[in-house]
Order: sequence, then structure tokens, then C-alpha cells
Amino acid sequence: MSLQQVRMHTAARFIEVGHHVHSHYEAILEPQGTVQYADDVKTAIVHEGDFQLYAPHVPHAWATQDTACLRFVLLFEVTPHLPVNIQQGPVDWPELLWDTALLVNEVREGFPGWPTRVTARLTALLSRSSSLAEWPFCAPQPFEEETNLLARIDQFQRDNLHRPLTLVDIAVNEAM
Repeated sequence: MSLQQVRMHTAARFIEVGHHVHSHYEAILEPQGTVQYADDVKTAIVHEGDFQLYAPHVPHAWATQDTACLRFVLLFEVTPHLPVNIQQGPVDWPELLWDTALLVNEVREGFPGWPTRVTARLTALLSRSSSLAEWPFCAPQPFEEETNLLARIDQFQRDNLHRPLTLVDIAVNEAM
């Protein structure tokens, strides 16, 4: 997982952002105000403390109503891209408000070591964000060189089961 961008911004009253898509995941926390989100499946009113997560290439739009809002947005990648089911509708997750407030304070105060603490807090936010998705399990595929090496080791063992091996035998085989 890699972080692409972090945004925190205030959107004025009656702002409308039309349908758009991203090639990355978008996690959105609303620390203040009320926002209406819409995608191809649902329309939802998101209140203070609510959280949204969009998968890549999902068209969505948002608009403020009669109040301004504060939006905290994490844009991130997951490699390799996996088909994922994202929970529909906003999630009430007050812990994220606290995590976000701590993150913003770290940046504002700038005490020694703050970049490390900010990285840790962003990692925690990304981890919590990704926990809303139902990720498919798939075992990592070995690299081609690793597969070839394992095949050579297996073959060497089969070819030499009948005799005791010395370190020289193994070293000569490794050099091949």
C-alpha cells in the first residue's frame, strides 16, 4: 500500500463537484459539516465523523449543502490492484476524528521527530481505511528466478539422494 496524496480542505457552502473517477483508492473523513455524496449505487448524506471509501474507477460526486465542511482525504494505491468490495454508505467512525486531529496537530506543531510520527499516523489511517474493504485472499506468486532456483534445488536433491553430499558438491551445483 502506498500513499499518493493527503488533502485537508474546507469547502464553502453550496459547492458541487461533479462525477469524477480516480485510478487510486480514496478515503474521506468529514471532521466538520455535512456533505452529500453520490455514486452509481447510492446517494448518502455524510455528517461529522462519518467516513467514506471509494475503490479505483468508481464514479462519484459530492456537494455541500447550506453549511461549509471540512474534508480530510487520503488517496492511496494497493499493489497489485485487487477486485474489492467496499462497504456501501458512510461509516460512523469517531476514532478517525481523533486520529485525524492528532495528525494535523503533529504537522502544525512541528516538534522534533514529527515526520516519523506523521508517517505512523498516516499508516494507521490507511490501515483503518483499508479494513472497510473485503479484500480477496490470494497467495503471492513467487518470482520467476525464485521458481527456477527452487526447481534446480529439487532436481539436485533428487539426482543425489543415492550418495552423501559434500560442501564442494553443493558449491559446484550453486555455481551452475
